[in-house]
Amino acid sequence: MPRPKNLDTPEGRRRREEKYQRILDASLKIFSRKGFFESKISEIAEEAGVADGTIYLYFKNKDDLLISLFEAKLESVNSGLRASLMSASDPRQGLSRIIEYHLNLAITDPDLATFITHELRRSNKFMKDYAKEQLADYLGQWQRVLEEGKTSGVFHPNFSTSIAKHVLFGALDYACGIWVNNPNRDPGDLVEVGNQLTNLMFHGLATQSETSETLQ
Repeated sequence: MPRPKNLDTPEGRRRREEKYQRILDASLKIFSRKGFFESKISEIAEEAGVADGTIYLYFKNKDDLLISLFEAKLESVNSGLRASLMSASDPRQGLSRIIEYHLNLAITDPDLATFITHELRRSNKFMKDYAKEQLADYLGQWQRVLEEGKTSGVFHPNFSTSIAKHVLFGALDYACGIWVNNPNRDPGDLVEVGNQLTNLMFHGLATQSETSETLQ
């Protein structure tokens, strides 16, 4: 983030960080409601309560704002998932928590879900240039749970955890994308998706002994 002059006092830095966050929050609302291409910097500035030119003190352009927003939001998402997985008793519960956590993001913050499932893909710069470090971290947490399941004998030893995590992400991403576009969306629908997908994934990955114990 650039450093505007005469804001290097503690109070100046606090105000600067507050303004930066207001711009990010405003951009999430505008991007999710109007779409990336249709959104204007002036609209984001108005929503944030700042002058148009202020945004360019923090971001080079609209694509840079989009990438910065994704990084900030996904960093928070990653922290939340790590906290949720820390208390998981085994890989099966870890898998269930991953699914529940991802779907709950859409339920609690539809704007964020719309942004992640739709608007990111509309930026050619994002798709081409973004290093995707935070996304790799997010999916890396999924892969570690799947790897733990393999090594502990809960899941089959001969499947690709890389393929499995992308299949799971694709299913969840699609479900969230459909749900946020439904004007009559019901949180219960995503809860049911989570239940069905958890059962489907577990019974597809679990060893025969684990599946038999579950059915008893």
